[in-house]
Amino acid sequence: MSAKAITADEIFDQIVSTTDVFDQNKLKDAYSLAKKAHEGQFRKSGEQYITHPLSVAKYLAEIGMDEETIISAILHDVIEDTDTELSTIKKKFGKQVALIVDGVTKLDKINFSTNEEAQAESIRKMVIAMSKDVRVLILKLADRLHNIQTIEALPDWKQQNVASETLYVYSPLAHRLGLQSVKHQLEDVAFSLLFPQQDAEIANQVTATLPGRKKQI
Repeated sequence: MSAKAITADEIFDQIVSTTDVFDQNKLKDAYSLAKKAHEGQFRKSGEQYITHPLSVAKYLAEIGMDEETIISAILHDVIEDTDTELSTIKKKFGKQVALIVDGVTKLDKINFSTNEEAQAESIRKMVIAMSKDVRVLILKLADRLHNIQTIEALPDWKQQNVASETLYVYSPLAHRLGLQSVKHQLEDVAFSLLFPQQDAEIANQVTATLPGRKKQI
């Protein structure tokens, strides 16, 4: 029997408990706006869509990001996927939150058409140039991390595309920002999707040599 899926309210409660020094009313207002905006929307897995931005916000809270970034994470898909206007976000949550949300929305529109190294480098430069605030990149990386960790419901061709973008564009960006944990998690999942045979061989070799490594240590 599979574990019960965590609800949106439960994820939000975890965010609140992690960010107790923040303005809780602002967090609740952001959650209320996002929940209403995403009402009736579902992920391919069947989960309510709101669980995605909340999961991104929860991860960012856990790594110590600031209040504006957490609020932006909760709201980061409302401009692209709902009728919510950017001016509404600016009025309710301030200029910086609006800029971060707008930056992430613009990054989502970049077309990743190839995994060639030269093209990937050009795209990385474009992404950096478009991000006036480094928090845009950090939020986008957290967004990609959650998406690739919950990619099972997508068709195989889409999984391949997402994995390619992740390995050639987003993982190097995480490295440049010094987010090594994010980098390694992105690489692990992307590599297993793109090169399953090699991934299995490496895993088997690591397992086989484990007793020897323990003895040496």
